[in-house]
Amino acid sequence: METKDLKKKFKDLTVAKLTMDAVYSRRAIEEMITKQFGNSVLRYEYYGKKVNVATSSTYGKFVEQLKPGAKVVMTGGEIELNPAYKNKVWTVTSLPELMCGEVVVWLYGFRGAYSANMLRFPTPDEDLSF
Repeated sequence: METKDLKKKFKDLTVAKLTMDAVYSRRAIEEMITKQFGNSVLRYEYYGKKVNVATSSTYGKFVEQLKPGAKVVMTGGEIELNPAYKNKVWTVTSLPELMCGEVVVWLYGFRGAYSANMLRFPTPDEDLSF
């Protein structure tokens, strides 16, 4: 999801534009960003010494609740590719982690990691399959 689309979803979104003192590996940048911004990081991009970090405290509170055993529903493109995913409740099996510039979690029964900003918690009145 592009930053302009994230601004529509997260009203408190801010973008920090950082200049690093050297060119770092992707893993080193992820560690520095996580240490400085915590769970509020939606995504980041880097080009050499320039790093843009999109953060939201609303998103940070959501990510804090994504723990193994949490129940979530997909809202991203996967539900268009596989309609069976549309009303399915998934169980989170990992803590959130940065992967390829986005926060992801692993879901039981889904192959691969899934972007946390494309997940939501089910509401009590929804008729969903488990």
